[in-house]
Amino acid sequence: MKEKLITFETAKLAKEKGFDIPTAWHYHPRYGLHTAFWDEDSNDNSNHNSNEWADGYYSAPTQSLLQKWLREKRNIFLTIRCDCDGKFDYHGYDVKFGETCFVKPEYQVDENECFEIGSFPYRFNTYEAALEAGLLETLKLT
Repeated sequence: MKEKLITFETAKLAKEKGFDIPTAWHYHPRYGLHTAFWDEDSNDNSNHNSNEWADGYYSAPTQSLLQKWLREKRNIFLTIRCDCDGKFDYHGYDVKFGETCFVKPEYQVDENECFEIGSFPYRFNTYEAALEAGLLETLKLT
């Protein structure tokens, strides 16, 4: 079983928002998805978002790595839920530790800059599709 990489659109936004963890895979607008290594399981990763030589490149982490980065660096918790029809949706919460965070039910940014997002009424056929949409939407709001 392999983990799914984020899409090019999500990678561009992640770089803009400060994602800076080294990855084996990267995107280039002209050449698409690439790895600099013959062995895709290599641990010799590069940070394509911070290196000067990497201008125009975008690190392509797995969905779970970007989800973890949002949780650890931004205090944003993104969860995926499956309903009784086998469809998936996402929910994200901006957690401000030590502060009161009131969340609007419309999933919008409130006066305290805390937010909750959700995919309702949209449902996705796979966990990965819901996670990708949730990651992209979360990055747009941070």
